[in-house]
Amino acid sequence: MRREITRRGGLKPCLRIVRRLFAALSDPAGVVVHRRGALERAQLLISDWRESRRRLAGTEARMVAVAMSWG
Repeated sequence: MRREITRRGGLKPCLRIVRRLFAALSDPAGVVVHRRGALERAQLLISDWRESRRRLAGTEARMVAVAMSWG
């Protein structure tokens, strides 16, 4: 989990969330029934996160360009 999060640009996983994720996955009640919806929400979350990172990178680039033009 840690390797995958850092590979995708994250700093480090919140262990409280990771523990609860694995606890939910090991709970037989409802896991199979809710898996499709959970995966869809996870995909949407990752898409939003990537878009936010892209916009942040653009903002940082513009800020650097402005700062460089002052000096």
